[in-house]
Amino acid sequence: MYRYLSIRFDSKYSEYLTASDVDDFLSGCTELKKVGRLDYENSDNFPWVCLAIVFGDEYGYAQHSPNMIEKVNQIELICSFNGADEPFRPYQRLAEKISKRFGWEIYDSEIEGLCYPN
Repeated sequence: MYRYLSIRFDSKYSEYLTASDVDDFLSGCTELKKVGRLDYENSDNFPWVCLAIVFGDEYGYAQHSPNMIEKVNQIELICSFNGADEPFRPYQRLAEKISKRFGWEIYDSEIEGLCYPN
């Protein structure tokens, strides 16, 4: 099973960042390793996660063309999830770390609402 954590400014995706600023920050996160221009996955010492940097809209459509995208308004974490909260905490901490850096919120697909800020 998967659980999705969407890091964004708001539900209308009304603010964006440069892809290079997001990429620079994520490159320094020890939980992640870079596997493409704007694609990350878990480092060896972190549970399975796939992270995509995209430019999306309020209707759920997103562009993820790593060679073309220059601005982003969503950082999507696709996490392994077995229904238990405790194994999910590392993902929440990573999402909060990213969210705090950019001053964005986190939408959690499991609860269908915001999990940060609470």
